[in-house]
Amino acid sequence: MSWVLSWNFDKPNYAPGEVAVVSFWLDNLGNTPLYISDVSLEFDFGVYSLEDIVSGVVYPRRKSYLGSVRLSIPSNVAGRRKFTVKYHAYEYVNNAWVYYIWELNAICVGDDHHRLAEH
Repeated sequence: MSWVLSWNFDKPNYAPGEVAVVSFWLDNLGNTPLYISDVSLEFDFGVYSLEDIVSGVVYPRRKSYLGSVRLSIPSNVAGRRKFTVKYHAYEYVNNAWVYYIWELNAICVGDDHHRLAEH
C-alpha cells in the first residue's frame, strides 16, 4: 500500500474574512484500490469537516480528484496557520476493505500546493 494525498489552495495568502478554495487529489501508487473518507482540516481557529464533499475510490496506479471545498476564513484570523489533515483510508485486500486512520500535520504559509506521502 502506497499513496500520496495532495491538496491545492486557490491562492497563496488570504485576508481575514475571505473564502479559500481547497482541492484534493489522491495518487494511488499501490496495487490495490483505496477509498478515502471522513476528511477534515483542523486549524487552531476551527475544524472544517469535508466528509460529504471530499472522498472517493482510487484504483491502483491512478491519480484521482477527490473534490474541492470552500472554506470561510474568520474575520479575526491573521498570520501563518498550521493545520492538520485527518482522514480515513481503506485498502481493498482479499475481498474486504481494511481500515486505516491518518493524521497529517501541515503548515499553511505562502506555498499554495502541499503534498504528503504515505507508506
